[in-house]
Amino acid sequence: MIGALIELGVIANEIANSDVPMIGGNSVGAVARAVERSVAKEAAQSCTATAARGAQIPKVAEAAARGRQAHKAYDYGPGFEKEFTLPSGKRADAVNQATREVVELKPNNPSAVRRGERQVDGYRRELEKITGECWSCRVITYE
Repeated sequence: MIGALIELGVIANEIANSDVPMIGGNSVGAVARAVERSVAKEAAQSCTATAARGAQIPKVAEAAARGRQAHKAYDYGPGFEKEFTLPSGKRADAVNQATREVVELKPNNPSAVRRGERQVDGYRRELEKITGECWSCRVITYE
């Protein structure tokens, strides 16, 4: 309840201090931005809390530890840079700039592979956009 009141105060403050033209006595743009930030903040807090609870489950903690170890130990081959940070802030598991290849390492299960395919394709598109060249991408699995 207190959080909701604080958010209403933030929204009211944004409306009062906004340079967005007033429409019908309300600053629609400021309200929309404030609500968007509030929703994003709440979602991030919820995800963090969920992740913390998941790490307390032994199977989840073990799987996460295996993933960290697999990423640390995996040899992608010559020319690959591990944990390559893209301009967007996203981090690909490995990128070879000479061969224009981006790789994502995932556990060998259908859900993780699909998630990896979506991730690596996004990295590929971003790299193509910033370099103007074609890139290839692939998902590698571990047990």
